Order: sequence, then structure tokens, then C-alpha cells
Amino acid sequence: MSARHNGERVAPPQSDDAVALAINELGFLRSLSKGVPAYYQGLLNASEEPLRVAALVALLDLKAIWSAQAELVLANAHRGAVKRRAFPFFLSVYAYNFAERAAAIESEDVDALMTERMRSELSLDYERMAELDIELYMAHGAPEYLWSAESNAERAGGWRASVPHFVRSLLARPMDSNGPFHLLIALQSANQSQLVNDVCAAFETAGVFKSESRIFRATLAAEAGDHKSALKLLDQVPLSSPNAVLNAFNLEVRAKSLDALASFHDSYAAYQRMNRTNRDASVDPKAYYRALDRHVAYTFEGEQTDARIASHLMMVGFPRSGTTLLENALAAHPKIETFEETPAQSRMSRWLERFTPNARVVSSDLASEARDQYFDELARQSKKSADVIKIDKMPLASGDAGYLRKILPSMKYIFSIRHPNDVVLSCFRQNFVHNPAMENFRTIADAVALYDRTMAEWFSVHSLNDDPSVCYVRYEDLVQDFRPTLERVLDFIGVGWDDAVLNFVEAADKRFAKTPSYKKVRSGLSIGVQSSRENYKFLFETKETAVLKKWVKHFGYDE
Repeated sequence: MSARHNGERVAPPQSDDAVALAINELGFLRSLSKGVPAYYQGLLNASEEPLRVAALVALLDLKAIWSAQAELVLANAHRGAVKRRAFPFFLSVYAYNFAERAAAIESEDVDALMTERMRSELSLDYERMAELDIELYMAHGAPEYLWSAESNAERAGGWRASVPHFVRSLLARPMDSNGPFHLLIALQSANQSQLVNDVCAAFETAGVFKSESRIFRATLAAEAGDHKSALKLLDQVPLSSPNAVLNAFNLEVRAKSLDALASFHDSYAAYQRMNRTNRDASVDPKAYYRALDRHVAYTFEGEQTDARIASHLMMVGFPRSGTTLLENALAAHPKIETFEETPAQSRMSRWLERFTPNARVVSSDLASEARDQYFDELARQSKKSADVIKIDKMPLASGDAGYLRKILPSMKYIFSIRHPNDVVLSCFRQNFVHNPAMENFRTIADAVALYDRTMAEWFSVHSLNDDPSVCYVRYEDLVQDFRPTLERVLDFIGVGWDDAVLNFVEAADKRFAKTPSYKKVRSGLSIGVQSSRENYKFLFETKETAVLKKWVKHFGYDE
């Protein structure tokens, strides 16, 4: 696992063998049936230091250290997480000599670790961040460092690098309700059905995490086409769990199986309940509209030019329109670097908001400074050489078309098109991350409103058929005529064909799964064009969805 042992840097494991070895460690869970103290006593025999430290941390917190283990505690007190608990523990049992010895042991310099962690974050060195997260966990004992390591390991090396970290977090804190779900969803999103089965089997043998096992057994049954069995498994799992994320996923799996069984009204009801369950009341979906209104209200003085724009493009359209598939294909090209939903545009906009809070008039100098923020952020995120073409993927940037035309006037765009009904339906059926934009997908009506607003803004600035600054790519063409479509896009970008784009599935398998689309992208083109709109026609025959008809016609689709 990714950590620094005895001062030596160990790279995060990325092989299938390393993943299998990590999952094998789940055997420790079998001793949970004997009680929490007995479990952590067993975990002291783990092969890796972070788990042994986790065991000592828990046992000291539980005051479940045996007298004969005092020397073991002291032998590990060079780890701050152990030392800071060992001293008060020894005091509480009047073992003053051991307390004095613990106090004399030198542990890590937490401030130095934090400083290096900060520097690694500034340089986006995710591998080192994951290593330091583990070091900080052993220095402090806070589980947040374990959770951070999971994400950073995946960013550094894909799902294979993250699995050992998910296993470690789970074993260190088996009572955390998120641990088993995070491990299983990482494997399920990577299309690793056998590993999902192996993890469920480990849980079942240990007699733990029964709800998680049944839900993910249901996903396996659904993948095998046995949707009735999937629903029977889900019926055994109550939706009253305190873990809202698990409840929402349960409903998502149920909705998909109901859809496969042609119970479309019931499926829709399950998706509605999923979105109600997953709604975050602290996130205001209208805040996204207010941001769009602020941007379009800017007035720019003078002519806006910037030579850097020539080597950059944007990927726009709308979520669930094939942008992730296209972005992964382009990312595999050696002369292209893509950026997936980075904070570059947000950083540029916040710069303007900082210096024009009321006037809304942007001078040429201020606009140039704002563009500096945008290009600097992309340069910070870059992993390829400076001479490649940079493509910034941000589907919802379409809603900022007028603003972008003003501040980045010569920018070229790749715009993904999919049937509007399929787009809206697909957005509604996803468990997106919580932010003001994505919270607009909790109902069909809100998703339709955002789609209409976005398309109206885009086509108030750009045209569909004769705009030299835009390359339009239909989702159906991308899936059914992949090479000709990619050749046309590459010609627009200004680079030649490279067979590397044909290997996008292999490349996507090693990337951080930033959007729900990665599971299908990792399946390649074999799944074909995905469309469910005909099954849900009852949703698109209402007043609230009527506005989509003009966009269906605009894009040349049959209703």
C-alpha cells in the first residue's frame, strides 16, 4: 500500500496481484463477531504498519490494552497517533514508569509533514499526497487522512491504486458505514464484477455489512440479466439505513432493474425517491443561475485578445451527452491533453467577481489578469508538454456562452449533441456530486429548465450549421461511426489521426473516475447507443417538458 516505511518511499500498488492481496486482508473482519476489542487485537498481526497503528489507536481509545502489551505500545510510540494516546492511557492505569517512557519517545514532526503535504497539493503530486496522508494518519490518528488517501491514490494511479487504500480505511474503522460502500462502488464503477463478488463473499463469511453485500449482489445479478433476483435481494434491504448514500444507491439499482423489466412508471418512481433521498438541503440550485446572471452582465472595455487561446479549446454541450467518451478518446492522443472539469473557469470568474463586485465593467487589464488565472490553472493541472493542444472539458460552460465570447473571444469549441429527451432523462437518473449546478437534476422539471436555459444561451451566440468556431459532435455518430467522427474532430483541432485514440478504454481504466459516465466509458463502444426516451414518453408529454420539443426539432431529431 502507498506509504513510507523506514524512510523509503513505496509507490502505490497498481497491479491486479496487489489488489487481490489487499482484498484478501478482509479476512481480518471475521474476528468482529468476537467483539471490537478482539477484532483490533487480531489486527495487530496485520502485515502493514498503518493497520497495526490503527489497531493500537483503537485499543488505547477503548482502554483494551493488555498489561503484557505495554512494551508493544512503547515500541510503536514513535508514531504520534500511538504516543498521544499511550501517555494518558498509562496515567489512567497508574503505570507512571511507562507513561514517562512514552513521553520521552520522539515522534514525527507533524508540522513538517503538513508542510510537505501542502507543497504536494500545490504541485498536484497525488501519489505523494496519498503517501503523506498515511504518514499523517500514523502521526495523528484522524480517519480523515485515510479517506483523503483513497481519493489521492485513485487520482495518481486509477482504481487499482485506490483499492488497497479503501481496504485499509475499512479495516481501520469497520464501524464506519461508508467504508464498505466506498470499496464496493470503486470496484463496481471499474466493471470489476469478480472483485465485487470476492468482497461480498468476504463480508458474508465474516457476517458483516449484510446490506451492502445484498445491494451489490443485486448489481451482479442485474449485470447477468437476472433482474427479478436483483429485486428480491433489494427487498431484503431496508431503506431506513442512516446512510443516505447507501439508500440512494439501493434505489438506483432498483430503478435500473425495474427499467430492464419494462416497469417504467415504477422505475421512474424509484428514481424520484432516489433523488429525494440524495438531495442536499444545504446546496441551493438557484445559486448556479445567479452565477450565470452575474457573468452575462459583465461589460468588457476594449478589444479582448490573447495569443494563448490559439492552443486551447473547450468541450461543451450538456452533461450526459457523450462528452466523457469523447474526452477520454481525445486524451489518449499524444498531441492532445484534456482537462476534466478543473477549477480553471471558476478561478477566472472569481477573479472578476473579486475586483468588480458592483461596477460590472471590466477593463482590458482586468480581463487580461482574469485570463491569466484561467491559463495558469490549466498549466498547473497539466501533465504533458507545453506544445500539445489543451482541451478544457466543462459541459455546462455552454450556459456561459455570451460571457465566454467576451472574455475568450477566439476560443474554439467542441459541442456534444444528444437527443434532448435522453439527455434530460439521463441527468435525472444520475447520482451526481452535490453542487449548485447538479442539484438542478433532482427533478425532471428542473433538469428541463436548466437544459432550456443552457441551449438558449449557447444559440444566442453560436449557430448550429455555419459557425467556424464550433465542431458539433453527435453522440450517435461518435458511438456508431467512431473513427470517421474522431477524424473530423481531430481535423478541427488541427492534429492528425493517431491509433492511440482507439485504446481509450485502457487509458480510461487508469484514470480517476470523476463522473458517473466512467463505468460505461470503461466498457467501450460495444454497449452501443444508449437511449431510453421512448420508454419514458409519458414524461415528455407534459407541460413542464414541452419546451424540449423546440430543441428536438432544432437538432434535427424525430420526436
